[in-house]
Amino acid sequence: MSNNRVSKKSKSFWGTSRGFTLIEIMVALAIIAILLMTIIYTVNYNLKIIDDDELTTTLVTLAKAKMSELEDNKDKRDEKGKFPSPYDNFSYTASVADSSHVGVLLFTVEVNGNGKGVSLYEYLPK
Repeated sequence: MSNNRVSKKSKSFWGTSRGFTLIEIMVALAIIAILLMTIIYTVNYNLKIIDDDELTTTLVTLAKAKMSELEDNKDKRDEKGKFPSPYDNFSYTASVADSSHVGVLLFTVEVNGNGKGVSLYEYLPK
């Protein structure tokens, strides 16, 4: 009488196994960790770019508003100050001067805030 037993081990792609080995799990976790670190770095980098662009947009908008005030009142020659709330952490320097060209005024506005600054220059007739 022969006793033929058939092994019921499951077959996988790599051969016979009953589950994952510790090495396979560690390699998979390492790959996932690398991917997550890359995604987190990319998101943080893009958020910094967005924050810098928002600051630059605010600086340019405030400078254009101050330039518009200077154009309306050409008699003001030099002016320094801070913007009203909610932009009270931004300061400006504005000036109107005669340019090297006859009959032309040079308008200059510099706005600084949060470690960054912009300067606008405009030439207008007297």
